[in-house]
Amino acid sequence: MPANKNALIRYRRIDQCLCNRNRKWTLPDLIRSCSEALREYEGSPQEVSRRTIQLDLQNLRSGKLGHEAPIVVVDKKYYTYSDPDFSLFDLPISSTELGRLVEVVDLLKQFGGFTQFQEIESIVQKLKDKIAVVRQNRRPVIDLDQGEQTAGLEFIQAAYDGITQKKALSIHYHPFFREVPIRIIIHPYLLKEYNKRWYLVGFSTRRHRITTLALDRFKSCMVIPTEAFIKNNFFNPANYFRDVIGITVNLENPVEEIILKIYPEMIPYVLTKPIHHSQVVLNQQSKFLMVSIRVRINNELLEVIRGMGKHIEVLSPEHLRSQMKIDLEATLNRY
Repeated sequence: MPANKNALIRYRRIDQCLCNRNRKWTLPDLIRSCSEALREYEGSPQEVSRRTIQLDLQNLRSGKLGHEAPIVVVDKKYYTYSDPDFSLFDLPISSTELGRLVEVVDLLKQFGGFTQFQEIESIVQKLKDKIAVVRQNRRPVIDLDQGEQTAGLEFIQAAYDGITQKKALSIHYHPFFREVPIRIIIHPYLLKEYNKRWYLVGFSTRRHRITTLALDRFKSCMVIPTEAFIKNNFFNPANYFRDVIGITVNLENPVEEIILKIYPEMIPYVLTKPIHHSQVVLNQQSKFLMVSIRVRINNELLEVIRGMGKHIEVLSPEHLRSQMKIDLEATLNRY
């Protein structure tokens, strides 16, 4: 941008005039408008010469300011931009770039619940209005497995605010298999999504340990302004969830080597999407695949195994193999 402040004021006023297509701008009109702008900024009479404005128009066209302003003269008299969407001092963004931004917002919106995403969408809407991009009949091209109807999303913003603002939360929580809700005070550290459910992880003052709460069991959630926040100097999410599948962590359960036998129909899926990041292939043949994982046994692991049905077999440890046999027999007895 020019070092001369008066030139900058003139350039901005010329740009504002040429963006205003509700009237026609002659050279005398631009001279008067620039003179008024200088008087407004300087507080003293400022008269701009015809030669000065002509040089300004030449500089704007030249690209010296970073963009070649598409200034044209209509009927040999009226100055305007040939591109109605052009503005020298607005952020330049093309329709293609805006389309990409809209796609990102569509992607973010699928998480739902965060007011930040709603604010982003309003900003994009303003951009769309500015450059007249029409979005009618546009269909999404990316669809995450996360529905807006997921229970508990109404509490996700409160949980997020508690984490970022370092505020303890009082939660009216209704666990499964309890008749009435309970009150839990938690110092929140992390929001985590698993299997289309959102969870809040933090330090529970009642349990005196890290606790995971499902947002779909929340009945209410509010900040406790008088509660001193317990800072997170001990919880590392990467380490905490490293040895489990899913969200449930019971540190009393040891990390064990689980050996699984996978049958042909499921082999490609297990190879392309490992059951756990610790997965190691022990033996691969045409009729079976043998892998090992090192995890703490939890409900999510059992659900994964059950979900593969006849295409998987637990070989060890023996207590897990026995547990799966008991579960399968109980299932069979229901039919």
